[in-house]
Amino acid sequence: MCLVTDKQQIPSLSVILILSSTPRPLFLQAAAVPHICFPPYTRREAIAIILNSDPPSVDTLAPEISSKLYPHFVSTVYDSLVGPTASTIPVFRSICEKLWPQFVAPVVNGETAPGGSNEWDFARLLVRNRSLFRHQGEAALVHRIVPEAPVSVSGTIAK
Repeated sequence: MCLVTDKQQIPSLSVILILSSTPRPLFLQAAAVPHICFPPYTRREAIAIILNSDPPSVDTLAPEISSKLYPHFVSTVYDSLVGPTASTIPVFRSICEKLWPQFVAPVVNGETAPGGSNEWDFARLLVRNRSLFRHQGEAALVHRIVPEAPVSVSGTIAK
Protein backbone atom coordinates (compact mmCIF):
# COMPACT_ATOMS: atom_id res chain seq x y z
CA MET A 1 0.00 0.00 0.00
CA CYS A 2 2.99 2.34 -0.06
CA LEU A 3 2.08 3.22 -3.67
CA VAL A 4 -1.23 4.61 -2.47
CA THR A 5 0.49 7.21 -0.28
CA ASP A 6 2.98 8.28 -2.91
CA LYS A 7 0.87 10.26 -5.40
CA GLN A 8 3.90 12.17 -6.63
CA GLN A 9 5.24 9.12 -8.45
CA ILE A 10 1.87 8.01 -9.83
CA PRO A 11 -0.50 11.01 -9.86
CA SER A 12 -3.44 9.26 -11.53
CA LEU A 13 -3.44 6.16 -9.32
CA SER A 14 -6.84 5.05 -8.06
CA VAL A 15 -7.46 2.21 -5.65
CA ILE A 16 -10.80 0.44 -5.60
CA LEU A 17 -11.58 -1.85 -2.69
CA ILE A 18 -14.48 -4.27 -2.93
CA LEU A 19 -15.77 -5.03 0.55
CA SER A 20 -18.67 -6.99 1.96
CA SER A 21 -19.30 -4.36 4.64
CA THR A 22 -19.32 -0.58 4.85
CA PRO A 23 -15.83 0.83 5.51
CA ARG A 24 -15.39 2.65 8.82
CA PRO A 25 -13.46 5.90 9.11
CA LEU A 26 -10.01 5.80 10.64
CA PHE A 27 -9.70 6.59 14.35
CA LEU A 28 -8.41 10.16 13.96
CA GLN A 29 -10.12 10.93 10.66
CA ALA A 30 -13.29 13.06 10.74
CA ALA A 31 -14.75 12.22 7.31
CA ALA A 32 -15.85 8.75 6.31
CA VAL A 33 -14.29 6.85 3.45
CA PRO A 34 -16.15 7.60 0.20
CA HIS A 35 -18.01 4.49 -0.85
CA ILE A 36 -20.92 3.17 -2.90
CA CYS A 37 -23.25 0.72 -1.21
CA PHE A 38 -24.70 -2.11 -3.31
CA PRO A 39 -27.51 -3.85 -1.43
CA PRO A 40 -27.80 -7.63 -1.70
CA TYR A 41 -30.00 -9.06 -4.41
CA THR A 42 -33.62 -9.72 -3.54
CA ARG A 43 -35.03 -13.23 -3.87
CA ARG A 44 -36.69 -12.36 -7.17
CA GLU A 45 -33.51 -10.76 -8.60
CA ALA A 46 -31.25 -13.66 -7.58
CA ILE A 47 -33.60 -16.25 -9.07
CA ALA A 48 -33.97 -14.22 -12.29
CA ILE A 49 -30.17 -14.03 -12.66
CA ILE A 50 -29.84 -17.81 -12.41
CA LEU A 51 -32.79 -18.43 -14.74
CA ASN A 52 -31.33 -16.12 -17.41
CA SER A 53 -28.88 -18.87 -18.29
CA ASP A 54 -29.85 -22.33 -19.48
CA PRO A 55 -30.23 -25.16 -16.98
CA PRO A 56 -27.19 -27.42 -16.61
CA SER A 57 -27.33 -30.04 -19.33
CA VAL A 58 -28.24 -33.56 -18.31
CA ASP A 59 -27.97 -36.36 -20.86
CA THR A 60 -31.30 -37.82 -21.99
CA LEU A 61 -33.36 -35.15 -20.18
CA ALA A 62 -35.76 -33.54 -22.64
CA PRO A 63 -35.44 -29.73 -22.85
CA GLU A 64 -39.19 -29.26 -22.30
CA ILE A 65 -39.04 -31.22 -19.02
CA SER A 66 -35.98 -29.26 -17.96
CA SER A 67 -37.61 -25.92 -18.75
CA LYS A 68 -40.73 -26.94 -16.81
CA LEU A 69 -38.89 -28.17 -13.68
CA TYR A 70 -35.83 -25.92 -13.46
CA PRO A 71 -37.57 -22.67 -12.34
CA HIS A 72 -39.23 -24.50 -9.43
CA PHE A 73 -35.92 -26.17 -8.57
CA VAL A 74 -34.02 -22.84 -8.52
CA SER A 75 -36.67 -21.26 -6.29
CA THR A 76 -36.48 -24.20 -3.89
CA VAL A 77 -32.68 -24.05 -3.75
CA TYR A 78 -32.86 -20.35 -2.96
CA ASP A 79 -35.52 -20.76 -0.28
CA SER A 80 -33.88 -23.71 1.45
CA LEU A 81 -30.15 -23.11 1.06
CA VAL A 82 -29.13 -19.77 -0.41
CA GLY A 83 -31.53 -17.21 1.05
CA PRO A 84 -31.03 -18.13 4.72
CA THR A 85 -27.24 -18.02 4.36
CA ALA A 86 -27.01 -14.78 2.35
CA SER A 87 -24.81 -16.52 -0.21
CA THR A 88 -23.52 -14.95 -3.39
CA ILE A 89 -24.72 -15.46 -6.97
CA PRO A 90 -21.68 -17.62 -7.89
CA VAL A 91 -22.36 -19.88 -4.87
CA PHE A 92 -26.05 -20.03 -5.82
CA ARG A 93 -25.17 -20.99 -9.40
CA SER A 94 -22.65 -23.59 -8.22
CA ILE A 95 -25.19 -25.24 -5.90
CA CYS A 96 -27.77 -25.38 -8.70
CA GLU A 97 -25.25 -26.88 -11.12
CA LYS A 98 -24.19 -29.49 -8.58
CA LEU A 99 -27.65 -30.56 -7.40
CA TRP A 100 -29.65 -30.38 -10.66
CA PRO A 101 -28.37 -33.65 -12.23
CA GLN A 102 -28.98 -35.49 -8.96
CA PHE A 103 -32.44 -33.94 -8.61
CA VAL A 104 -33.62 -35.12 -12.03
CA ALA A 105 -31.89 -38.52 -11.83
CA PRO A 106 -35.19 -40.41 -11.30
CA VAL A 107 -36.51 -38.96 -14.58
CA VAL A 108 -33.28 -39.69 -16.47
CA ASN A 109 -33.02 -43.23 -15.05
CA GLY A 110 -36.59 -44.03 -16.10
CA GLU A 111 -37.82 -44.73 -12.57
CA THR A 112 -41.56 -45.02 -12.07
CA ALA A 113 -43.14 -42.02 -10.40
CA PRO A 114 -44.92 -42.73 -7.10
CA GLY A 115 -48.70 -42.86 -7.04
CA GLY A 116 -48.98 -44.75 -10.32
CA SER A 117 -48.35 -41.64 -12.42
CA ASN A 118 -46.45 -41.97 -15.67
CA GLU A 119 -44.78 -38.58 -15.31
CA TRP A 120 -42.60 -37.02 -12.64
CA ASP A 121 -43.77 -33.58 -11.58
CA PHE A 122 -41.84 -31.17 -9.38
CA ALA A 123 -43.67 -32.10 -6.16
CA ARG A 124 -42.91 -35.81 -6.60
CA LEU A 125 -39.26 -35.11 -7.38
CA LEU A 126 -38.99 -32.84 -4.34
CA VAL A 127 -40.40 -35.51 -2.03
CA ARG A 128 -38.12 -38.12 -3.60
CA ASN A 129 -35.04 -35.87 -3.20
CA ARG A 130 -35.69 -34.20 0.16
CA SER A 131 -32.52 -35.71 1.61
CA LEU A 132 -30.58 -34.21 -1.31
CA PHE A 133 -31.25 -30.72 0.02
CA ARG A 134 -30.42 -31.74 3.57
CA HIS A 135 -27.11 -33.50 2.98
CA GLN A 136 -25.68 -32.53 -0.41
CA GLY A 137 -27.03 -28.98 -0.29
CA GLU A 138 -25.66 -28.22 3.15
CA ALA A 139 -22.34 -29.77 2.17
CA ALA A 140 -22.18 -27.40 -0.81
CA LEU A 141 -22.43 -24.45 1.57
CA VAL A 142 -19.65 -25.56 3.93
CA HIS A 143 -16.38 -23.74 3.46
CA ARG A 144 -13.63 -26.04 4.60
CA ILE A 145 -10.93 -24.38 6.67
CA VAL A 146 -9.22 -27.62 7.60
CA PRO A 147 -8.72 -30.14 4.80
CA GLU A 148 -10.50 -33.46 5.09
CA ALA A 149 -8.69 -36.19 7.02
CA PRO A 150 -6.42 -38.42 4.93
CA VAL A 151 -7.86 -41.75 3.89
CA SER A 152 -6.18 -44.94 5.13
CA VAL A 153 -5.29 -47.29 2.30
CA SER A 154 -3.98 -50.79 3.19
CA GLY A 155 -2.29 -49.74 6.42
CA THR A 156 -0.72 -46.55 5.05
CA ILE A 157 -2.01 -43.01 5.07
CA ALA A 158 -2.68 -41.56 1.65
CA LYS A 159 -2.80 -37.81 1.15
